[in-house]
Amino acid sequence: MNLSKKIDFKKIPQKPGVYFFKDKDQKVLYVGKAISLRTRIKQYLQKPSLGPKIRAMLATASKLSFVEVGSDVQAVILEAKLIKQYRPKYNVSLKDGKRHLYLGISKEEYPKIGLFRRPELETLLFWAGPFPSSGTLKQILRWVRKIFPYCSCKAGRKRPCLYYQIGLCPGPGIVGPEAYRKNINSIILFFSGKSETLLKKLNKRMKTLAKELKFEQAAEVKKQIFYLEQLIFSQRRLKGTSLQIEQGLAGLKKILIKFQKIDPFCLARIEGYDIANLGSKIIVGSMVVLENGEPSSGQYRRFKIMKLGQDDPAALAEMVTRRLNHQEWIYPQLVLIDGGRPQLQAVIPVLETKGLFKEIGLFGLVKGEEKIIIPRVGKNGKVGYKTLSLAKNSPALKLLQVLRDESHRFAQRYLHQKQRLIF
Repeated sequence: MNLSKKIDFKKIPQKPGVYFFKDKDQKVLYVGKAISLRTRIKQYLQKPSLGPKIRAMLATASKLSFVEVGSDVQAVILEAKLIKQYRPKYNVSLKDGKRHLYLGISKEEYPKIGLFRRPELETLLFWAGPFPSSGTLKQILRWVRKIFPYCSCKAGRKRPCLYYQIGLCPGPGIVGPEAYRKNINSIILFFSGKSETLLKKLNKRMKTLAKELKFEQAAEVKKQIFYLEQLIFSQRRLKGTSLQIEQGLAGLKKILIKFQKIDPFCLARIEGYDIANLGSKIIVGSMVVLENGEPSSGQYRRFKIMKLGQDDPAALAEMVTRRLNHQEWIYPQLVLIDGGRPQLQAVIPVLETKGLFKEIGLFGLVKGEEKIIIPRVGKNGKVGYKTLSLAKNSPALKLLQVLRDESHRFAQRYLHQKQRLIF
């Protein structure tokens, strides 16, 4: 049956949502998600060259239905929920024969979250899926973890992990099981497709805490509400984002190991620095942060350079010195300087004085040329510089460019603010 003749495409919204094809008996044949429902459905029904699987499905389909949602993220969650509910014939395993990924939460005192291909064989408190795109699931999970931190360490770990240090793990044993379980229950509601219910519960909790004069805890819940609303209602673009970030971080890690003999467990935090000046009258600096490859604007810092008249390299040295004096700020695994050898030569002694030269990676990125300058490290310290030219489409280079451009923007913004105060 030719569905395209029965459908008025103008009535299909150009918004995110989930669509499903049904046969004559109203049995669901296939469930899919779309950034634009109209565009995606047109591709199915008006594209001349379709694969055999799609042609077979469309030959059996007699009805099309869809559900509009507020964002790409909601579409992903709803798609997984409906696939689990209806088990459609044409939502089958991956091309390589593997099963799709599922999100699972373990059944223990401090539940952990993991990814599984056969959740029915595990002892789980809760599981959701299948998720046709593993990259999309991992990206959403990274966003969710920033709102509702959870533990991913092996049982029996005594010391706080790296994720605890960057605020992505509450710390089993540091917080009690009951407090920890609140985050887990929130994650269960989110992946059950009950975001509206979750928001109501959080608002109720915030008001209760405020009435009990627990203002700091109420403020934390308010922050969770804000970021959750951003996640479920904003138009995020999920396609390809997580994979590019992962590839970029992996590429940077390889460079660190090869040229600086530093092998970090992961690049959870990268800091970028830049200097902006108005002659010798105003000199300012910026520090911006990438956490797990994404900008973390709440941790950006700006510096007014105290010693006027010094050049950019000296100003960088002052700024990095002042930053490292803040030991309460988590140290990065990599520092990026906007500049080349002169700037790096000014910063290296600062790291050496702090005993961090062989602990924290250090790169420079030259504007225009887009070349990475790397101090090469041997057994006895620095042994020279390596100039590295990566392909323009390299995920590692793109990640550094994002950091460099963001540090430049933040420094210039601060400079303009100081300039208005003077003039």
